[in-house]
Amino acid sequence: MIEFSTAVKAQKAMETKNATLNPLKIFAMISLLLLVGCNGATTNQPQSTNPEVENSNQIMSLNETKPETIETPSAKIIEPEVCEIFDNFEQNSPVRWQRVNDNVMGGRSEGDFEIKNNSMILKGSINLNGGGFTSVRALMPTGILEPYNQVVIKAKSDGRGYQLTFRDNNRRGISYQAPLNFSSEDRWQTAIINIADLAPTYFGRKVQADGFNKNQAREIGLILNDGNGGGYQLEIDEIKFCKTEG
Repeated sequence: MIEFSTAVKAQKAMETKNATLNPLKIFAMISLLLLVGCNGATTNQPQSTNPEVENSNQIMSLNETKPETIETPSAKIIEPEVCEIFDNFEQNSPVRWQRVNDNVMGGRSEGDFEIKNNSMILKGSINLNGGGFTSVRALMPTGILEPYNQVVIKAKSDGRGYQLTFRDNNRRGISYQAPLNFSSEDRWQTAIINIADLAPTYFGRKVQADGFNKNQAREIGLILNDGNGGGYQLEIDEIKFCKTEG
């Protein structure tokens, strides 16, 4: 850069050459000299050819890039269960229940049922001096269970060992049972029984026999034979057959 003293020397030389020069022209000439000097002293910095610097710039550029959004496949949605109501105990229900107690084999248990307020209430007393059981049963239309793999029962219970029972056309005297496992809490509860879990029994005892053939089911029932005497009560709100998807 040209120093300011150089401009002063130029001014004095011009004053010596022409003492009558207009001061405004002198100032303009000095400004022009200063401008030319500054431009001459300014140098353009060359771009860096250092590969480390270039790589650093590239890394900064990559870091500033937003990550790509990767969509994952949706999880398989399990369809809600498909159900058919077997009995909801309304007045127009076609299901006809009947009681079967241990009196048929000389027992002394007392048990009955009533349908009231769209519920079926089983109540009575078990006497162990005899068969020691009470039950209700109903006939089923042939093939009604074929599309389904579960039985769902909604009930209020006293907590005793009630069981769901079925009969098919394959063997007379063999019934297929599964526990309901209701608690004694005073509230509606739901028991879900897998049809595949029904076990063959003969007069309440498990036996070796062919599995339950749901396509030939002819009878459904509820039985209490838990080996305990005394009173009982079970209120059934609904029985339905269901098929689970997925």
